[in-house]
Amino acid sequence: MMAEQNRGTSGVAGYEVRHNRGVKVERARENVFTVTASGPELSALVAGARLALDAMRASPDAPPTAIELLARVLDDFDRARERL
Repeated sequence: MMAEQNRGTSGVAGYEVRHNRGVKVERARENVFTVTASGPELSALVAGARLALDAMRASPDAPPTAIELLARVLDDFDRARERL
């Protein structure tokens, strides 16, 4: 089934992207943020992070510290998701 149409934003394979209220980011305190996102929005962010990690691992120019940090963040996310 097609998602509802929106203000002209096209999605993948002819599906329209549904607009919700959008991702909300708030600063809880210095260097700590609270992110509010719908399931699909969070899935898109995590999928993008996984693709970025794969690309960085395949690149000889990627900074090792960036690879380690992103891998750790994704591992932390996976563990937190299992606790839901």
